[in-house]
Amino acid sequence: MIKRPSILIKAVIFLILIYTGLKLIKPPLPFSLIFMFMTISILGVLIWVTIYEETMDEFFNPIVNFLAGEGLAGLKKNLRIAILIIFPLWVGFFTYSKIAPKNQPPLEARVIHPSPPIEYTGMESSVDNSEENVADGATIYYDKCIFCHGDQLDGKGVEAPAMNPPPANFRDAGTIAQLQESYLFWRIQKGSEGLPIESAPWKSAMPPFENVLTEDEIWKVIKYLYKETGHSPRTWE
Repeated sequence: MIKRPSILIKAVIFLILIYTGLKLIKPPLPFSLIFMFMTISILGVLIWVTIYEETMDEFFNPIVNFLAGEGLAGLKKNLRIAILIIFPLWVGFFTYSKIAPKNQPPLEARVIHPSPPIEYTGMESSVDNSEENVADGATIYYDKCIFCHGDQLDGKGVEAPAMNPPPANFRDAGTIAQLQESYLFWRIQKGSEGLPIESAPWKSAMPPFENVLTEDEIWKVIKYLYKETGHSPRTWE
């Protein structure tokens, strides 16, 4: 006659199957969600085995006998000793690995394109897109900006290799094509010193030009950047 498995074995198999099923789900579940499901499952098993006194005794007696060493001899006795030594060591190592300081740099929750101050939001250009203004903007760019942003506006100027992160590549569709003209005006005028706290650390070598260029000159540079790259600034429309 085949002996039916004990409630303890059934409970262990049940929890193993649940854990395996959770790990096989695609895309993978986060650890916090798996921990929550397993906690609920363990509580469910404990409720199940403690409903009746007979099932509770059948579940806990093997555990109590094993820990007390009652009726154990030979291999089982040695296994008990090994588990009583290894388990505390494993718990200690697991706890230490979770709370020990890591030698990894902290994660930077840094905003690449922060919102400009309210006074710059929706600011309109004081110059138009005339050929004269674009030409003036080109002259200013090649006098002030070419060393970092390059003669091709690709962020590969002669001083760019010394900068981390490198200067902006204006030809990339992910830079000025995603921004409003007023945003560029703010960044050029205030430079990295004008970045808000959410953009710390100040990973930008952009100097402020508010005391170097007039407002009209800054707008002319912006007109040249969009004209030369073929991008259009974002608008409210």
